[in-house]
Amino acid sequence: MLNSGSFPLSWKDSLVFLIPKNTPGKFRPISLTSCFQKIQEKLVLLRLNWWIESSSIIPAYQFKFRKRKSCLDNLGILATEAFNGFASQQAFSIQLNGTSVLSNRTAKFLGIVLDFNLCGHSHASYLVAKCGKLTNVIKSLRGTWWGADPKTLLYSRSVINIISSCTIDRDYNYLVLVLKNKLRSAYIQNIDITLVWIPAHVGILGNETADHLAKEAINKGGPVDYMIPHTDFYESVRETLNKRTKDTLLSLAEHVGSSYFNNFPITPHAWFSKLKLNRLKIVTTCRIRSNHYNLNYSLYRCNIVDSPSCRCGAPQQDINHVLWNCPLLTLYRSSLLESIESLLEKPPPYDVFDLLKKPSTHLITYIISYLRKHNIDV
Repeated sequence: MLNSGSFPLSWKDSLVFLIPKNTPGKFRPISLTSCFQKIQEKLVLLRLNWWIESSSIIPAYQFKFRKRKSCLDNLGILATEAFNGFASQQAFSIQLNGTSVLSNRTAKFLGIVLDFNLCGHSHASYLVAKCGKLTNVIKSLRGTWWGADPKTLLYSRSVINIISSCTIDRDYNYLVLVLKNKLRSAYIQNIDITLVWIPAHVGILGNETADHLAKEAINKGGPVDYMIPHTDFYESVRETLNKRTKDTLLSLAEHVGSSYFNNFPITPHAWFSKLKLNRLKIVTTCRIRSNHYNLNYSLYRCNIVDSPSCRCGAPQQDINHVLWNCPLLTLYRSSLLESIESLLEKPPPYDVFDLLKKPSTHLITYIISYLRKHNIDV
């Protein structure tokens, strides 16, 4: 490679997988390339970092993916400066794209507005303003002589937030821009339009009428002049990518990872999407489910260690052996078995892969707690 001055053609090929996130419709793309290519890239990256830092090419105040100058380091410095400014009663400002972001003397926490003196004046003002808005809504809906005009636009909260926002996103439906222009025109003509979100449609004549007309238009409505928003095509692209990813994984499963796909079929959402788990528990469980972890049985298959055996003399040190059978790890095993039996209402023996097909937060916590008590990091 160094003599020819060119990279192997295989380095230009990559296999892209879409891993689903907790949020429906969101994915994390993972690109798999040559392992030797990654090692070479790492060597070049380390050399470039050394040369850039030693030559002082990047300014000292430039933070990002730098050693001891990451985004977290920058946030830590900012938090320290803010704390020192508050302690010395000095105001500070942050510049974002040439615009100053001034400090605020109040903070909202758990629905309560806190101020420096903790006297409650700021929270009282907040409550008065909030009650005033609610009173205006009631007046508007009431439509009496002592209230406001009842002609109020009622819509979903998400649309209300988008229309009321001052920002414009490229993913907005073009009809949002049409509505914004109409609101702007009404404002110029001194026409007051109130946007109110009502969390239920039942009992409100305007909303029930709109729902009835919308349902009727599905079956009896004629063609309209509205163009299809580009955001409507996202779902089609997403379905195509999902299908291709699933087909690729299933074709690979005929040669590699067949046991994983037999135990854990492909699902549209991540297995932990409905579980409250931290990163440690998610990563550890994923390693166990994939049967690739930091134990001799798995390391031996990757030619990292010379033997798959356990220190106790068992021929295989796999995750099932460590959890249920290893005589060197009996200290907390009875507690683990009792907890799982109480949770599942099923006596041992257990297979960890069967347990993790539809795991619960408590089950994962029991297993990882047992491993950590024995200082085992899989």
